Amino acid sequence: MTSAVAFADGVDACHEAASESVVGSSGKIAVASGRRLSGEPVRGCPALSWSCVEPSDDEVLTEFGALFVRLHRDTIRAELDHAVEHLTERASEGTALLHRQLVQGAVADVALALSDSAGLLDLPKTRHRLWRVHLGLVAAGRNLLKLFGGASFLADGPGSVLYLAELLGNVYLHPGRENSRG
Repeated sequence: MTSAVAFADGVDACHEAASESVVGSSGKIAVASGRRLSGEPVRGCPALSWSCVEPSDDEVLTEFGALFVRLHRDTIRAELDHAVEHLTERASEGTALLHRQLVQGAVADVALALSDSAGLLDLPKTRHRLWRVHLGLVAAGRNLLKLFGGASFLADGPGSVLYLAELLGNVYLHPGRENSRG
């Protein structure tokens, strides 16, 4: 399971790899760990801070976006592994939940979304494509949370880090206006 601190470290690695100390979104917001960015803590995740900054240029934003989408994908992959373990350990009517047909279908849907996103990330990166990949990962993450049942609502449960990935993707990847292409 990915912790919020590990996720914050991953966000910092994306900033560093994009060759800036902090990448500013087109909405003039930056999010990084408190070690990298002094600002307001992100509600529900004191490991991350946000601040108003000048936006980075499009090339840097695209590079950061590609790195962040990979982090989002890796986070969902780690949570999928955790869900499979969780569903193997839990039983209903003497059978592991993972052996239920509908549960297997839900696991397969998340795995398929991960596979699709990998294929799309091999194509040339554009802000619009990264946004579409992000939306697919958000849908996969929301489906994944259903597999955890009530545990997905725990403050230290899988829902917190998947919500953070969705939030940061919305901050950094949103194309700016509906139907815009980047």
